[in-house]
Amino acid sequence: MALKQWLQKNSVYDNDIQKLFPKYGVNDPEKDLGKLKPAQWKEIQEQIKKDRATELKDSAAKLRLEKKFTKIEKLWKAKRPKKKSKASDKKLLPLFADDTKPP
Repeated sequence: MALKQWLQKNSVYDNDIQKLFPKYGVNDPEKDLGKLKPAQWKEIQEQIKKDRATELKDSAAKLRLEKKFTKIEKLWKAKRPKKKSKASDKKLLPLFADDTKPP
């Protein structure tokens, strides 16, 4: 599915998003959105906010943009691969109490 259709289908179409996503390797969001790194997503948001600084003084416009960002972020997080838990991350119960040592 092409980028424009995906944005429209998910009710988040924005001309700036359509222009910036391909620069970050997101040409087909169905496949590429999960590959977007958190730092890249933050850069996209900051770039759009910077470019629209004068428009975003209107609170309604700012709210609409934030809603689009939130919706895209939910879709992005759903596409991202799940983190694998490491064995070292799991808490292990101690075999012995601190004051008793093995025989």
